[in-house]
Amino acid sequence: PGYRSSTDKMVGSSGMATSQIDRGSGEIKVDGQTWSARTYASDVIIEQGTEIEVYEIDGPIAVVYPKYGELT
Repeated sequence: PGYRSSTDKMVGSSGMATSQIDRGSGEIKVDGQTWSARTYASDVIIEQGTEIEVYEIDGPIAVVYPKYGELT
């Protein structure tokens, strides 16, 4: 009880979009590690260089949203 895997610990972490991210694909860097990523909503596009936050981990993909700005 109380164990959180390293991927669970990623949830809520901040990072940077290293490429444009959309619902289909993208890439982020969090704590020096590069992850494949997608946005949490199909109508959101995150531009390269935007600070992001991890919403959840879906297998090998980080589901992210822009850290600053409104969530829709």
